[in-house]
Amino acid sequence: MAKKAKRKIEEAEESKFEFPVFDEHAFVSHELELTWATLIAFGVGVTAAVLSTIFQRTLAPVVGLVVGIAFVIGGLVLIRNVRSRSSEYTKGDWAGVIAILFFAWLGLWFLFQSVASAL
Repeated sequence: MAKKAKRKIEEAEESKFEFPVFDEHAFVSHELELTWATLIAFGVGVTAAVLSTIFQRTLAPVVGLVVGIAFVIGGLVLIRNVRSRSSEYTKGDWAGVIAILFFAWLGLWFLFQSVASAL
Protein backbone atom coordinates (compact mmCIF):
# COMPACT_ATOMS: atom_id res chain seq x y z
CA MET A 1 0.00 0.00 0.00
CA ALA A 2 2.81 2.41 0.85
CA LYS A 3 4.48 1.77 -2.50
CA LYS A 4 1.30 2.75 -4.39
CA ALA A 5 0.93 5.96 -2.41
CA LYS A 6 4.59 6.81 -2.91
CA ARG A 7 4.31 6.09 -6.64
CA LYS A 8 1.24 8.38 -6.92
CA ILE A 9 3.10 11.18 -5.17
CA GLU A 10 6.07 10.77 -7.53
CA GLU A 11 3.78 10.76 -10.58
CA ALA A 12 2.00 13.87 -9.33
CA GLU A 13 5.31 15.67 -8.88
CA GLU A 14 6.42 14.69 -12.38
CA SER A 15 3.19 15.84 -14.00
CA LYS A 16 3.15 19.31 -12.46
CA PHE A 17 2.26 22.11 -14.83
CA GLU A 18 5.13 24.30 -15.93
CA PHE A 19 4.52 27.68 -17.48
CA PRO A 20 5.95 28.13 -20.96
CA VAL A 21 8.72 30.63 -21.49
CA PHE A 22 7.28 34.11 -21.99
CA ASP A 23 8.50 35.70 -25.21
CA GLU A 24 8.54 39.42 -24.47
CA HIS A 25 9.61 40.45 -27.97
CA ALA A 26 6.75 38.57 -29.66
CA PHE A 27 4.24 39.97 -27.17
CA VAL A 28 5.37 43.58 -27.59
CA SER A 29 5.52 43.35 -31.38
CA HIS A 30 2.01 41.86 -31.48
CA GLU A 31 0.64 44.60 -29.23
CA LEU A 32 2.37 47.28 -31.31
CA GLU A 33 0.84 45.79 -34.45
CA LEU A 34 -2.61 45.93 -32.85
CA THR A 35 -1.98 49.53 -31.80
CA TRP A 36 -1.35 50.52 -35.40
CA ALA A 37 -4.46 48.65 -36.55
CA THR A 38 -6.48 50.42 -33.85
CA LEU A 39 -5.19 53.84 -34.91
CA ILE A 40 -6.04 53.11 -38.54
CA ALA A 41 -9.51 51.92 -37.50
CA PHE A 42 -10.11 55.06 -35.46
CA GLY A 43 -8.92 57.28 -38.32
CA VAL A 44 -11.23 55.53 -40.77
CA GLY A 45 -14.07 55.85 -38.25
CA VAL A 46 -13.53 59.62 -37.93
CA THR A 47 -13.36 60.01 -41.71
CA ALA A 48 -16.51 57.94 -42.14
CA ALA A 49 -18.34 60.04 -39.52
CA VAL A 50 -17.41 63.31 -41.19
CA LEU A 51 -18.39 62.08 -44.65
CA SER A 52 -21.61 60.51 -43.35
CA THR A 53 -22.59 63.81 -41.79
CA ILE A 54 -21.80 65.78 -44.94
CA PHE A 55 -23.65 63.39 -47.23
CA GLN A 56 -26.61 63.13 -44.90
CA ARG A 57 -26.96 66.91 -44.68
CA THR A 58 -26.58 67.48 -48.43
CA LEU A 59 -28.21 64.43 -50.05
CA ALA A 60 -30.48 62.13 -48.06
CA PRO A 61 -30.43 60.64 -44.55
CA VAL A 62 -29.99 57.11 -45.86
CA VAL A 63 -26.88 58.08 -47.82
CA GLY A 64 -25.02 58.88 -44.61
CA LEU A 65 -25.79 55.42 -43.26
CA VAL A 66 -24.70 53.71 -46.46
CA VAL A 67 -21.46 55.71 -46.57
CA GLY A 68 -20.70 54.79 -42.98
CA ILE A 69 -21.32 51.08 -43.48
CA ALA A 70 -19.21 51.14 -46.64
CA PHE A 71 -16.37 52.75 -44.70
CA VAL A 72 -16.62 50.16 -41.92
CA ILE A 73 -16.30 47.32 -44.43
CA GLY A 74 -13.67 49.18 -46.46
CA GLY A 75 -11.70 49.97 -43.32
CA LEU A 76 -11.34 46.30 -42.53
CA VAL A 77 -10.15 45.60 -46.06
CA LEU A 78 -7.73 48.53 -45.76
CA ILE A 79 -6.27 47.21 -42.50
CA ARG A 80 -5.89 43.74 -43.99
CA ASN A 81 -4.04 45.15 -47.01
CA VAL A 82 -1.93 47.81 -45.28
CA ARG A 83 -0.74 45.81 -42.27
CA SER A 84 1.40 42.91 -43.45
CA ARG A 85 1.04 40.98 -40.18
CA SER A 86 -2.76 41.18 -40.08
CA SER A 87 -2.92 37.47 -40.91
CA GLU A 88 -1.63 36.83 -37.37
CA TYR A 89 -4.64 38.53 -35.76
CA THR A 90 -6.92 36.31 -33.71
CA LYS A 91 -10.70 36.50 -33.78
CA GLY A 92 -10.57 38.57 -30.60
CA ASP A 93 -8.12 41.00 -32.19
CA TRP A 94 -10.41 41.46 -35.18
CA ALA A 95 -13.43 41.86 -32.90
CA GLY A 96 -11.67 44.70 -31.07
CA VAL A 97 -10.68 46.44 -34.30
CA ILE A 98 -14.20 46.09 -35.71
CA ALA A 99 -15.76 47.41 -32.50
CA ILE A 100 -13.47 50.45 -32.42
CA LEU A 101 -14.10 51.20 -36.08
CA PHE A 102 -17.87 50.80 -35.83
CA PHE A 103 -18.40 52.66 -32.57
CA ALA A 104 -15.99 55.46 -33.53
CA TRP A 105 -18.01 56.02 -36.69
CA LEU A 106 -21.39 55.70 -34.98
CA GLY A 107 -20.58 57.81 -31.93
CA LEU A 108 -18.88 60.60 -33.85
CA TRP A 109 -21.60 60.57 -36.49
CA PHE A 110 -24.23 61.16 -33.78
CA LEU A 111 -22.07 63.85 -32.22
CA PHE A 112 -21.54 65.62 -35.54
CA GLN A 113 -25.27 65.40 -36.31
CA SER A 114 -26.18 67.08 -33.04
CA VAL A 115 -23.57 69.81 -33.59
CA ALA A 116 -24.70 70.33 -37.19
CA SER A 117 -28.37 70.56 -36.24
CA ALA A 118 -27.53 73.09 -33.50
CA LEU A 119 -25.89 75.37 -36.05
